[in-house]
Amino acid sequence: MKIISGIRRILTGAVLVAIAAFAAYCLKDYLDRKNPDFAVPQLLVTADGQELDVYLSSYYWRFAFGREAEKREPEIDGGAVSILDEGVVQTNILHGGEELRYEFSQTELSKLIDRSEAYSTYKFDLADEETYVTHEPGAYYYKVTADFERGRVTYYFRIDVSN
Repeated sequence: MKIISGIRRILTGAVLVAIAAFAAYCLKDYLDRKNPDFAVPQLLVTADGQELDVYLSSYYWRFAFGREAEKREPEIDGGAVSILDEGVVQTNILHGGEELRYEFSQTELSKLIDRSEAYSTYKFDLADEETYVTHEPGAYYYKVTADFERGRVTYYFRIDVSN
């Protein structure tokens, strides 16, 4: 009898722990859906240890329960007013040759990094192999797009290279 009573207690405890874990998972998913800008993976960009300002431009994110969340990226071309024209993306002032590191708060499936000169028509060129800031003085926009199991995010940041 004591063995059966002990097994019941263990099973009851295990069931209660499972219920509590599921409730916590549901609550987190609900809170994430209420504020999806904080639920999507965050990007940390550093240049020789200095954290750079980045801007979350767009995302498409699937949650465990409920609807997906989406923030659409504005169209970017030479004639359109965009987040780049409006000064939404903060400027980071760097010196040429500093090492750039990109790190997401979650593991990405793929990552694409594009770079454009700030005063061009915002034509982004592949910059995936660039791990160092160019030595060429000027202003540059970087676009970082990453895919995850639950969706995709796009961030921008701007650097001004000085001598």
